[in-house]
Amino acid sequence: MITSAQIDQDALARHRDEWRTVITGTVGGNSPLSCNFMKDAIGYGLAAFFERSSSTLRRELRRVLEAPSW
Repeated sequence: MITSAQIDQDALARHRDEWRTVITGTVGGNSPLSCNFMKDAIGYGLAAFFERSSSTLRRELRRVLEAPSW
């Protein structure tokens, strides 16, 4: 699993307890942000995805929040 340094420590411990390999980013350098780490680690621009998809994400989030609760 590849994740940022922002991963919840309990979740990280569970993955490692189950003998999973976890690669984490580090805080420091140019930026501690997970989007930058993911771009460097796997070559995918997560920040650009959110920028491209922001209107769709807002619309869908609003639809879910405004839906009647059963």
